[in-house]
Amino acid sequence: MNRFLIILSALIMGCSSLGFVEKDYNVDVQGHRGARAVRPENTIPAIKEALEAGVNTLEFDLVATKDRVLILNHDPIISGKICTGPNGQPIDLGIPFINMSLKEAKSYDCGRLKNPRFPKQKPVPGTKIPTFAEVLEYVKTSGILGSEKVMFNVELKSVPAQPQLTPDNEEYVDLFLTEVKKAGVLDRMVLQSFDHRLLRIAKEKEPQLKISALIAGSLPNLVVLAKDLKAEYISPYFQFIDKEVVESLHKAGVKVVPWTLNEEKDWELVLGFGVDGIITDDPRALISYLRERQKK
Repeated sequence: MNRFLIILSALIMGCSSLGFVEKDYNVDVQGHRGARAVRPENTIPAIKEALEAGVNTLEFDLVATKDRVLILNHDPIISGKICTGPNGQPIDLGIPFINMSLKEAKSYDCGRLKNPRFPKQKPVPGTKIPTFAEVLEYVKTSGILGSEKVMFNVELKSVPAQPQLTPDNEEYVDLFLTEVKKAGVLDRMVLQSFDHRLLRIAKEKEPQLKISALIAGSLPNLVVLAKDLKAEYISPYFQFIDKEVVESLHKAGVKVVPWTLNEEKDWELVLGFGVDGIITDDPRALISYLRERQKK
């Protein structure tokens, strides 16, 4: 081996130990609500944890305020299970975000309470609800390794039976696309929703946008659905799929990213099906598992 190859080999080995090489597994690891197993969901601390863990994709949810600002939250109504009032008091009755201004939404502390479902979760008191724009800017400027390439899988929350909780569908999609284009991340963005009307509108407005149809309940014909929506991804609950379903979607050129898997037995199950990605609350644990699995 000549001197150049020796130096190159040493550099590669050194970079590998620091995480500078491409990931050594072929699965799209998506941090659900950032990384809610260890940090308050849909917050900057959760996004930071997911980036530092080395996710391929950041997954989070958006709702709109009265002044039509998109913010991160799983439900259109503020939850007393994860947020406290402006002065730390419990929230007895949830208020729809569409009925409060951004300033009002920012007055809540959504990092003080620990989610009892996740023993490893560490509260971050004083954490405010971030806007979509703030998260995109944080990722851009964080300097965290890989953040410049990380993908986004963003859900527009919608309750078709309660349209008063969200903007009009056209306006909702326009708010989303405006922020995406302003941040220059259209090529790294996937829009997902259980409300497939939003996906259809978004694809018509911006054909370059990738979309993912979220599925809950009984499965429709997923290949027909994907073709009808022109969806690049199908994202079903993991217990609804099997190897045959995944293979049929792959033949149609559609990727499959199930939700939300947090246990090794479930990771192993869907990897056996040949899924393209896994949405998880604990991306660091999944990445560690994938690396050990690859070694074996």
